[in-house]
Amino acid sequence: MIKIEIKDGIKWIVISNPARKNAITTFDAKMISKEIFSSISDPNIDIVVISGEGDFFCSGLDLVASKEDLSREDIQDIFEWHVEEFVSIIRACVESPKLVIGRINGPAVGFGAEMVYWFDYKIAIKNAYFYEVFSKRGLIPDGCGIPFLGETIGISQASSILSFGEKIEAKKALELGIINEVAENEKELDEKTNQIIEKIRKSPSGAISKIKRLIIDSVFHNLENHIRRLRVLQAKQVLSEEFVEGITSFFQKKEPSYKKIKF
Repeated sequence: MIKIEIKDGIKWIVISNPARKNAITTFDAKMISKEIFSSISDPNIDIVVISGEGDFFCSGLDLVASKEDLSREDIQDIFEWHVEEFVSIIRACVESPKLVIGRINGPAVGFGAEMVYWFDYKIAIKNAYFYEVFSKRGLIPDGCGIPFLGETIGISQASSILSFGEKIEAKKALELGIINEVAENEKELDEKTNQIIEKIRKSPSGAISKIKRLIIDSVFHNLENHIRRLRVLQAKQVLSEEFVEGITSFFQKKEPSYKKIKF
């Protein structure tokens, strides 16, 4: 469930599924992207802020809600569609001339982590972490985390984090340049969020939006090529024994045991 509140020119998008650590469905992803896109042409909205409810930001795709999809014969088509629905949030963040702020109130896992990367300004509470769990499910990161981390922290560190599913604690994420600030507690998280909102309001919005556009065009000019390639490779990967083992182990709450494959 996604909650929306508009107050004083700020659109608050809150991921609200605390029982599932704020896991999201494809419907939720579509709603988030729709709300970001609709803010572009709304003169009453200056800034978008995205956060989670409770003590988790987002645990990524709700696998329990998607369990029926995992056994369908057209699983390749399903996952290509999943990629498109989730990547729509990335496109919305990238294309919005209005800044998107991440109030990261807790851990961000899977797509939850990859979504955060593409916010324009990110403030995380001290106990938050970013967990690229895809490889543990036998999958490829599907929220454009590969190009973001590759450019932001370098190929070597990105390869390690993405391949082995390593957690990035908030302090480390700050050091790596993944986020902008760390807050000690929720009170400070709110204070820092309000401070950046005021800072943006006092800045020339036209110049800021053009700077954002030029940075993205310069650094991530091959983003759409990555998305197209990702759709194809992920669709192949969901037919693999690795994916079956990864998902089975998730539902059985055990570590996956992968077999070597022949290339």
